[in-house]
Amino acid sequence: MNRQITIIRGLNFMYYAFHSVLTPLLPLYLAKKGYSSAEIGFFLMAGPFAAMFVQPVWGYLSDRFRSLKAIIYLLYGLTFLSSIGLFLANGYIPIFLFTALLFFFYGPASPLLDSLSVKTAAESGSPYGTIRLFGSLGFFAFAIISASLLPLVGGVDNFRYIYWGMWVIPFVLLLFLRDKAGEGPALTMASMKSLAANREFLWFLFMIFIISTPHRMHDALFGYYHQTMGASPGMVSFGWALVGICEVPVFIWLNRYLNRFHELAMLGVISLLYVLRWSLYIVVKDPTALMYLQLTHAFTYAPFLLVAIQYVVRLVPEHLRSTGMSLYASVFTGLAGLAGGVIGGWFEERWAGPGMYGFAAAMSLLAAILFLGTRFYTRSREA
Repeated sequence: MNRQITIIRGLNFMYYAFHSVLTPLLPLYLAKKGYSSAEIGFFLMAGPFAAMFVQPVWGYLSDRFRSLKAIIYLLYGLTFLSSIGLFLANGYIPIFLFTALLFFFYGPASPLLDSLSVKTAAESGSPYGTIRLFGSLGFFAFAIISASLLPLVGGVDNFRYIYWGMWVIPFVLLLFLRDKAGEGPALTMASMKSLAANREFLWFLFMIFIISTPHRMHDALFGYYHQTMGASPGMVSFGWALVGICEVPVFIWLNRYLNRFHELAMLGVISLLYVLRWSLYIVVKDPTALMYLQLTHAFTYAPFLLVAIQYVVRLVPEHLRSTGMSLYASVFTGLAGLAGGVIGGWFEERWAGPGMYGFAAAMSLLAAILFLGTRFYTRSREA
């Protein structure tokens, strides 16, 4: 069990390490290719949107055949091959196609890894956050490492060499991973229909879409916007490194309090904190201040992730866990991702950062009303 936890922590570390390289540097790479903010937003979100339609299929297959390891291995292999095509491609269509394919295969691995982490945490008696925090450490470490290595490989144009070299680690870790089969009854079409008929879960996914759209918009376009405000590629990478490291104390501390309050109430409060966060991005213009403003991630996304995952675990039976996680990820990375990338790019082109983050603040306020209103309604029914 100790070795299994170590391997899963390592896989979380590397999964988010890839995010820390792609999130700040791929938009800069595409901008140097001559693409606009709207085109970059569309490129980065088309793949996750397409993955939304097949993401539940990967979850279904892992639940149906009770194998997470083989499917994660397959998705990682296809992601790596797609990245080769992306960095060797030229022209709008090939770059769009391979960018979409990269995220099409990379995104579905996240809920499967989360499912594996949740199962292992429950079996070992450890909180999920103590495993997931290694993802934050990976994000921080490789954001710093990639920024340091960037001048050595020739700048943003050649960051692919850093990205490709990183893949050795997860491929080796997966060799030693003990596969984790689900417990409970085998997955059937009848049980899938019961999940589709779960109105509480479906309404929760709708609220997740509302709060996730501005967050995914920020993920896709902050690096581009930060650079237009005068930030260097190193500053952009360091800003994202702060995102990773500020999550760690939250994952350690918040686990003690997760069971004291209802998840919907906590998500409502987090949504209000998102309103404050995006409002600050409207008024702050200095690139250094914008870089440090990324620390507000600790009070928004970090608690949002823990609370949302816990609520999915509460709403979905164990033998449907991977499928439920995949549906959640389909909304967060796929539907909200495309909406955030396209709408955010449109706002950024017309009204720059203030317009983009004004939209984000409005969406977050709507999410707060929905979460708190739903909690008030369910509590009145329980009484």
